[in-house]
Amino acid sequence: PITRGTGLSYARLLGAPRRGCVSTAAHKGNVTELCAAFAARFATHFLSWSFAQQWARAVAGFGAFIADNGLDPDACYGWISPLSQDQHVISDFTNAKWATIFERRLKTIGHILVLFSPWHNAAPLGRIWCLWEIFIASSSDGAIEITVQLPPQDEATLTRAVLHSEVSISMLLKNISTEEAKARDPAADAMIRARIEECGGYDAVDA
Repeated sequence: PITRGTGLSYARLLGAPRRGCVSTAAHKGNVTELCAAFAARFATHFLSWSFAQQWARAVAGFGAFIADNGLDPDACYGWISPLSQDQHVISDFTNAKWATIFERRLKTIGHILVLFSPWHNAAPLGRIWCLWEIFIASSSDGAIEITVQLPPQDEATLTRAVLHSEVSISMLLKNISTEEAKARDPAADAMIRARIEECGGYDAVDA
């Protein structure tokens, strides 16, 4: 609500660069505290996640990715849509303009991190935004790197389930359906679906 009518993202409202995002060097505190505690910088990773996920697990997943890859936490910044873009103006854009801006943003950042949680029913797989983001990355001819990252708690539980033959990775992915996926914002939902039709339809995205 604080950004409504400003034309700014939350990060921009706090004085950040337009492509700004919040440092994830610390794993404690709520969104507002993280924004206040850490300077916004240009994004190094695009975080594909859902509001249905726990914020703490999303941050923990990014932290695990940084640690697993031996990266400097102070040099890693995630693009988090609710913080990094105005959530109230999507209906002001034409389909073509919106698609161009969004796809260019992903390519500029160059790395999408899909936060796979909860492990048994990963929220991003049911959100049309996230599936569209993954499709753009997978269709970029290597211009956008994709990493599927589980938060530590989910990774440990999934590992146990796989070792005990209780589940397989293919089982977790078999029911993906972009057509049945949802978005919180009806305007965003309509725009994504229109763009999907332009790019070959739901089957092309699901493939």
